[in-house]
Amino acid sequence: MKTNLLFLIILTALCGAASAQDPVNIGDRRELFLDNILVDRLEGGAQRVFHKPVPREVVITFDKPWEGNTCLAVAVFQVGDVYRLYYRASNTPGSAGGEKRSAHTFDAYAESADGRHWTRPALGLVEFQGSKDNNLIPKPAAPKGWALDAITPFRDENPEAAADAQIIGGGADGCNRAVHVVEMQGHSGTRFVNSQIYGDIIVEATNHAPLTFSACGLFGSMHAANGIGLARIEGGGKVSFTDCHIHCIDPRNTPRPLIHARAGRLQVRGCEFLDGHAARDHVVLEAGVAYANISDNTSRSAFTVVNNAKGKTVVRDNLSEV
Repeated sequence: MKTNLLFLIILTALCGAASAQDPVNIGDRRELFLDNILVDRLEGGAQRVFHKPVPREVVITFDKPWEGNTCLAVAVFQVGDVYRLYYRASNTPGSAGGEKRSAHTFDAYAESADGRHWTRPALGLVEFQGSKDNNLIPKPAAPKGWALDAITPFRDENPEAAADAQIIGGGADGCNRAVHVVEMQGHSGTRFVNSQIYGDIIVEATNHAPLTFSACGLFGSMHAANGIGLARIEGGGKVSFTDCHIHCIDPRNTPRPLIHARAGRLQVRGCEFLDGHAARDHVVLEAGVAYANISDNTSRSAFTVVNNAKGKTVVRDNLSEV
């Protein structure tokens, strides 16, 4: 069975009014305004309109022996004059179309000059069935206690990024720790947009850079291995959750705090907590929190914030269905 990848052209129209208070300076950077990060409010009948994607031609077919019926986690970005495409080349014999191939999971690379015509360069790096004549790339060594499934690279656009730190990888699916931040570079930090993240988010005390989750689906760990519902936050950086769907998928529905901030700076704004009707603390702020803004969120159960922070906090306009 061949698996096809279609590129979709998405046309977005938006009229918006930016807040006059504390506006975000985007310079000459292009923005699609897919969420409310840069839009404070809409007035005068203005509304956000997402037009339907328009299917175009098939640009690549996953039909190589080292690929298969479960090729996914596709990431595309441009470096210089070359478009780079990274993806998971995998096959699952128990699924439709995968019966004639072995079970395997690799990371692979393709490139293009125009984004339409793609080639798989023979990298000679990973052996498959006795040959290295393929476009597979080696997996980095996984930290102790981690199982590495697939890497989803992205490019750090920070002009101050070191040459060996411009292509960064991340990605998780059904693991205990999906995002584990020990330390990030400078002021650039990392931003996850429109991501589906299954696993806990842990930010260590050694981190002082910003971390943002925008318009994401956040599900925590199914196994509750870290003793939290979703996130444990320390360090001096700012961690933001905006316009996210948050749902702890622990089947035991243990009433652990979903977002537990021990230190740092926290923003939880415009999120929807799909937590059933289990009694739980949605946000816990410990004494080490420098400031926090918990506002405009909704929840299925009574929205609960435990506020022991010694820094400045704003907790307002959070609604629940009960």
